[in-house]
Amino acid sequence: MPDEPRSTSVKRVSVHKVINNVVVSIDESGRERVLTGRGIGFQLKPADAVDPAKVEKTFILDEGEAGERELRMLDDIPYPVIESVTRATDAAERSLGRALGRGFALAVLDHLQFVLERLEKGVRIPATSMPELRVLYPAEYAAATEMTASIAASPRARPRALARGRDTRHPGCAAPRVATPRG
Repeated sequence: MPDEPRSTSVKRVSVHKVINNVVVSIDESGRERVLTGRGIGFQLKPADAVDPAKVEKTFILDEGEAGERELRMLDDIPYPVIESVTRATDAAERSLGRALGRGFALAVLDHLQFVLERLEKGVRIPATSMPELRVLYPAEYAAATEMTASIAASPRARPRALARGRDTRHPGCAAPRVATPRG
C-alpha cells in the first residue's frame, strides 16, 4: 500500500465511504484511496466533496482482502497515532533524501499499534540489541531513532506508553532502549 505525499494541486475528490477517522475515495483508475487528516470525515456523506486542505496523507489500498485488512487497521488506529507516524515518516524521508517505500508508514503504524495494545495489557517484550545496525546503516539508524523520539514525544499519541515501550525489533523502528522503572 504506497502512500503519497501531500499534494499542492489536489483534484476534486468525492467520498465513497466515511469510516471514523478516515475517508475512502475512488480514484480515476478505480482504486480505493484512504485519505487522512484532522476532521476530514466530519459530517461528510458518500458523494460529498472532500476539502483538499484537510487531506494530510493519502494511502492507496491493495486490492481484495489485503486492502480490506489495511482499511480496517487504519480505522482502528486513533488519528493522533496516524498523524504522529506519518509526520515522523515524512521527516525520515526528508532526512534520508528518499522515499521509504511501499507501505512503510502502514508497517510502522501496524507495529506501533501492536506495541501500544501490548503495553495497555501490561505485556512488555524487551528489545533485542542490534548494535550492528548503527554501524551498517548509520543514516537509517539515525532516521529511525529520530522517528521513535518524534512519535514518543507526540502528546496525543500516548507518549508515556511509548517511552516505556521501545521494544522494537526491526531496522525501520530501531532505537535505543529506555530503562523501565521498576516498582
